[in-house]
Amino acid sequence: FVAIATGKNIPVSFSAGKESYTDGKRVVISGDIDDAKKFDVGVGLALHEGSHILLSDFNFLEELFAGYKTLSTIAVP
Repeated sequence: FVAIATGKNIPVSFSAGKESYTDGKRVVISGDIDDAKKFDVGVGLALHEGSHILLSDFNFLEELFAGYKTLSTIAVP
């Protein structure tokens, strides 16, 4: 479903953890995809993360995070 959303061959892995995410190059989907009752949720997560690959500016997000890390180390008088 990530390939359908993006039109790209994006690697997808599955995790038993609680978070689904993408770094713009790969997608990690959490949850139990073997449970038929949760299949639609897995599809929704894949489409959601795929849309981040298409629409998110990952360079900007990296710069924003780097700036936040710098600001968080500055002592406030």
